[in-house]
Amino acid sequence: MAKDQSPYKILLIQDNAEDFQIMQKMLHKRISSPIIVHATDFEQAKNELAHSSFDITFLDLDLQENKEQDLISEIGKVIDLCKVIVLLDEKYRDYAHELLSLNISDYIIKGEMNSWLVYKSIVHAIEKNKILLTLKESRKRYTDLFQLSPMPMWIYNVETLKFRTVNNAAIRKYGYSKEEFEEMTLKDIRPAEDVQKLDEAIDFLRNHDKLFSSGLYRHQKKDGEIIYVELVSNIIYISHEKHVLVAANDITERVRYIQDIEEKNKKLQDIAFTQSHIVRAPLANMMGILHLAKDIDMKSPEGTQLLEHFITCGNQLDKSIREIVEKANQ
Repeated sequence: MAKDQSPYKILLIQDNAEDFQIMQKMLHKRISSPIIVHATDFEQAKNELAHSSFDITFLDLDLQENKEQDLISEIGKVIDLCKVIVLLDEKYRDYAHELLSLNISDYIIKGEMNSWLVYKSIVHAIEKNKILLTLKESRKRYTDLFQLSPMPMWIYNVETLKFRTVNNAAIRKYGYSKEEFEEMTLKDIRPAEDVQKLDEAIDFLRNHDKLFSSGLYRHQKKDGEIIYVELVSNIIYISHEKHVLVAANDITERVRYIQDIEEKNKKLQDIAFTQSHIVRAPLANMMGILHLAKDIDMKSPEGTQLLEHFITCGNQLDKSIREIVEKANQ
């Protein structure tokens, strides 16, 4: 079998010279030109890790100067444990699964060790690390998109309605701190009279496994101000629990502008009604009086009466016009 030509850089933490020689031979058997650095104790290993980057670190737990779990913990402070392969004596076999829970890449029982097993563990660890690195980068991109979004966003648990996380824009918009949000539920940002509408929306969400939705709602900030928000939400699952990712667009100014237009339209309708019904009545009476005045002596009692009636209608018309002007200026 052809040797692997990759230039692996490997750190061996072993205090036993004979064990180191065995590991070195196994590595050279499968890898053409490995770069192997030997550390005989943890302090030396820490110094190497501080100044160099290694593809894989082999840690022999037969070292005497540290307790096994403490040593793993200390190693984890200076290197990603997914790059660590632990070499175990038979006496530590029962401890192997606990080691994996500490996020090390793999373990090898030294009595079962051969060159192929060592090489396979290296390749597996490196590939696993690449996948984990890709996942970390993906998670970071998601976190950046979430946290750096200028639009308030949050994730909440569908069953408890508690906020799982909120972004910085939500903290700025609503006035609550991150710690305060973590103690709150969705009901805390809704006006009391809108809670029933929220309950109905949540019941609908609980009956669906997948749902993308949007809608207009009222929210209440920490200072009591009521704002109108357009919510876009999507069901997601975190640790097998149903959550909802929400983006909130504050459209308060738009809603209030529309409300202002609607109020002005209502005023115009009132003015039109006043003009067509209230103004026309005295105006029609005045036109009728003028029509009669052509055939009556205005100095006669009848003429005097018509003139007084004309003045009364004029006053009524003047009052109606002033009312229209007042409504228009409100």
